[in-house]
Amino acid sequence: VAALLAAPWPGARPRDEGVQPVRSFEGREPPASRPLALWMALYATSGFCALGLEILWFRFLDVAVRSTAFTFGTLLSLYLLGCAAGSLAGSVLVGRVRRPLWAFLFFQCLLLAWSAGAILLIARLPPDTPVLAYFEEAWRTTRSVRLGRDTDLGRLAATYLGLPALIFGVPTVLMGLSFPVLQRAVQDDVRTSGRKVGLLQAANIAGCIVGSLAVGLLLLDRIGTAGSFRLLVRGGLPRTMGS
Repeated sequence: VAALLAAPWPGARPRDEGVQPVRSFEGREPPASRPLALWMALYATSGFCALGLEILWFRFLDVAVRSTAFTFGTLLSLYLLGCAAGSLAGSVLVGRVRRPLWAFLFFQCLLLAWSAGAILLIARLPPDTPVLAYFEEAWRTTRSVRLGRDTDLGRLAATYLGLPALIFGVPTVLMGLSFPVLQRAVQDDVRTSGRKVGLLQAANIAGCIVGSLAVGLLLLDRIGTAGSFRLLVRGGLPRTMGS
């Protein structure tokens, strides 16, 4: 709140008269062509889906690896690693984005589609599919992998790296890619850049809070993990595509 109050608002006298708004768009869609409120709503929806998916991914991994003490640490570390990798890649590639609104919506739709497709793939592939066969055997028995005890590096990698990477590796990278694209879309004046970043992040955090509460406290209890996955995907894709 203090940072938002301290940031310059539209119409305020800039401290440095030599700073000028950015006016060269190099053939891309001008940032100011879309209202900031639209981007805040989209980024809040993105946060809602991101935290909702994180809770559902944890539920899936909790069953897949037999609820060890390393489950949440694995999820969180790979989640943050994917977001960081996406942000770094996006900071390099964002200069080539000509239509930031389309790119942002494409990334959001793709991460939802991948999240649903990965779970569907695991559920529909034949049980004797390579790699999946190990998990099928483990899920039918009491067999589990324990970090620090199991010496089979292949099994450890498949459980704590391969399976999480398949489920949410690409979606988390796309989450990270979305932020630089978002900045490309809204930043048209360096004098208001701090305020816009703060407002967008506040909207995203609000969406994350609502998403975690809605999924964790309501949806899981009423429609379960599978139903929550379907609701997020079906609700998120039309909303982002329609915007």
